[in-house]
Amino acid sequence: MFAALWMGWALLIGLVSILGGPLARLFGALPRVPGVFYGWALGPALVAGVLTALLVALSYIVLGRMLSKAERPSFARAWLAAILAAAVVGLALDLPSVIRGVGMFGIRGILNEPYNMQHAVFWALFAGWIPGLVVSRGRAPALTRALAPTERRSPAAWLLPVSAGVVFVALVGVGVWGIEVSNEQSRQAAAEHEAAQRDAFGALPDPAAPGDPVPIRAAGTEAVPADACTSENATVLLGGADAALGRRMQVVELLNFSEQPCAVEGYPDIAFGDQNAHLLDVTIEHAGTSMDEGPGAVLITVPAGGSVKTVIAWGANSTNGAIVAHSLHAAIRPGEDRGSWPVELDIVTGSTVSVTAWRSAALSTE
Repeated sequence: MFAALWMGWALLIGLVSILGGPLARLFGALPRVPGVFYGWALGPALVAGVLTALLVALSYIVLGRMLSKAERPSFARAWLAAILAAAVVGLALDLPSVIRGVGMFGIRGILNEPYNMQHAVFWALFAGWIPGLVVSRGRAPALTRALAPTERRSPAAWLLPVSAGVVFVALVGVGVWGIEVSNEQSRQAAAEHEAAQRDAFGALPDPAAPGDPVPIRAAGTEAVPADACTSENATVLLGGADAALGRRMQVVELLNFSEQPCAVEGYPDIAFGDQNAHLLDVTIEHAGTSMDEGPGAVLITVPAGGSVKTVIAWGANSTNGAIVAHSLHAAIRPGEDRGSWPVELDIVTGSTVSVTAWRSAALSTE
């Protein structure tokens, strides 16, 4: 009964905490009992749970017999047996953590570890009276007989204490095993994270990172001529890339897919998104580049099926652990909807990016 009450309370507290809500806050104020092994591998957790239940039952029976002097234990002695049994089980659950703490930090490591025994004894003070009341009133004959004193000289009298000792040692061993399994899982996870970081372009994505998404369009104030290239008759395409002398370059093209010519003048709208899908904080300059100076803003008529281009350029940057450009967003001009493409460009937070005006696609980028 005491073991069932112990494990049932542990599972109840664990289930309520998972569900959350007001009930979880209420149960959070009540004593908790060790026995739900979060973070352990399934095998060690199941074995430890079974051994915990066995040790609770055996300790309660052994201590009940030691404290009882009559065929029916008194309420106070049955309750005291529950408190002492809880202390024994709590100690068994604490030893693996204490061993690990001492191994890592020396004797002061004892102070760094949680004490299941404290929680177990507190819980037994809170709930241990239940089996004590049942036993003292004879409502559980089988348990009453189990707690009754036995002949000290009988070989059977040593069976329960020895069994309790064996289960105690086994539970400590499983605890050490479970902690080592958890540590190994943590080491593997850390190694995988480190390997992913080495292989990643920039820092790994962080879902909790602050930032704003890239806007669909930028504000545009200029009037658009009737014959202008717009998203209704032209589309923006990602072109080729180049690099030289510590500089990087990315070409973006504008294709007139209509059957009529259209006109474009000025600079495209360019923005970048980082690995967290947030707007990358960079400075956009409307200028030529050291790799492709080109003409400034001029009116260009793009024939049907023809194209023009713009060149984006920036200085090379280290991407190790950095917030970098993982998407490029571009529109014909501010106010038009942006298209986007996944990229890996070493444009980092704070970079200055030069963008040329639209010009003939026939101009070389070499």
